[in-house]
Amino acid sequence: MFREGLQIYSPYWGHASRQSRNNSPEVMAESQTEKAEPVTEAALFRRCRKALGLSQPTIARAMLIASDRTVRRWEQSELTVAGLAWVALEYLLRESNQFVLADKVAEVVQQRRWKCTRHEI
Repeated sequence: MFREGLQIYSPYWGHASRQSRNNSPEVMAESQTEKAEPVTEAALFRRCRKALGLSQPTIARAMLIASDRTVRRWEQSELTVAGLAWVALEYLLRESNQFVLADKVAEVVQQRRWKCTRHEI
């Protein structure tokens, strides 16, 4: 979530109230009382791509995906993000020292593995 130059991370991103610019008590109180909203896989993928500073065509090439249209459809929730794409994305994030986001992607990978072993997919 972004608000007027203030960056607030949801607990789903790993840090409950991490701020980039403003550390006033009012802002701290506001960020701690906000309700966390679940993040969709599409939103997580988009967030990770932007954190890496990559465009849709560039990340498609980096992940050896035939078309950047696939990435667009993932980010718009038209398609489910492929399992191997999550693994590649986690690797890219760890290589660029984006450990918080990489951990969130690792959770998605783990959840998918659990679903596969339970035959829920």
